[in-house]
Amino acid sequence: MAPRSVTQKEVAQAPKASKTPNIRTEEKSQKEARLVLEQAQEKEFPLRQIAANFISEDEDDGLKRLDAFTGRIYNQYSNKYSLLMARAAWLCGLFVVLIIFAIIIDRLSAKYGDPLYVVAVLSFFGVLFSFWSWQAFQYGSLSAKKSQEAFYGESDKDVALKLDGLFKHLQSGKTPKAYFKKNGSDRYLDQKHFYGGLRFLLLSPERTYRELVFQPVRPWPFSHETFMRVNIKALIQRTNASPDKRQKSDQHDYKRLLLLIIEHPALKQIIRGEPRDAGRLKKLITSLSDADADEQDMDFDDLTPEKSQMYKFVGEILTAIEKNKSLPG
Repeated sequence: MAPRSVTQKEVAQAPKASKTPNIRTEEKSQKEARLVLEQAQEKEFPLRQIAANFISEDEDDGLKRLDAFTGRIYNQYSNKYSLLMARAAWLCGLFVVLIIFAIIIDRLSAKYGDPLYVVAVLSFFGVLFSFWSWQAFQYGSLSAKKSQEAFYGESDKDVALKLDGLFKHLQSGKTPKAYFKKNGSDRYLDQKHFYGGLRFLLLSPERTYRELVFQPVRPWPFSHETFMRVNIKALIQRTNASPDKRQKSDQHDYKRLLLLIIEHPALKQIIRGEPRDAGRLKKLITSLSDADADEQDMDFDDLTPEKSQMYKFVGEILTAIEKNKSLPG
């Protein structure tokens, strides 16, 4: 039997291969490519340095504000913690003394030794209660079940809100994760470490500040400095953070500006005697702004005065040059 030929009608009804690309596949590939690029740009930073970038685009300004912020929190809660630990130390000393006396007296008379043992045990539980109460104060209970409202008292609320985006990421358990260093290795932290009310103190460079933060599993201070391996800019974008813009400085670098003007080719043309009109000055200012902004990776206004002041400044320089030219050499 001869093979049946395919009719034109069947060819027309056959499903055609789609020529349009799979949009979802392309988006997934682009997303994976971005993740690979971000991972390649990841570096190790102290958690406090990352937090400073969440506060301000000017990292130095962010660090200053962060240190002042954590300092106020420490001052507000350190006395309460110190009194609690002093009570725990006193009860611990009492426990040791009572145990020693109980052993000595028990050898003489069990009648008087047994009550001392009871008091010693009670003093020991008093020590534990001091630690447990501080842990419960931070986590709401003896086990960290959910994130608590952060304590910052009368400190800068704006800073607290900016840091909230960073801690929401840390509390989510997503990568990149925070870790601390011990015995030459990185120990990654569970997200529950960032549930406590005093979590902002983890961003302090002072070990004594961080000691106020207890571990979520056991009532003991967590004083380690924490780190993250991350692309800071990518993390800020991912968390929709809004750090403050770089503040313009009121102090302009006139010395630097003067050197730029003297070395600029446009000034040499003016010195040769060409008209010193406002247009030429404007061209000189524009050239300086573009060159210096690119070199410093900053806005021109951060480095120089306003343009009205700039015109006056350049004019004074050129006037001084003309006076020097007229002096007898």
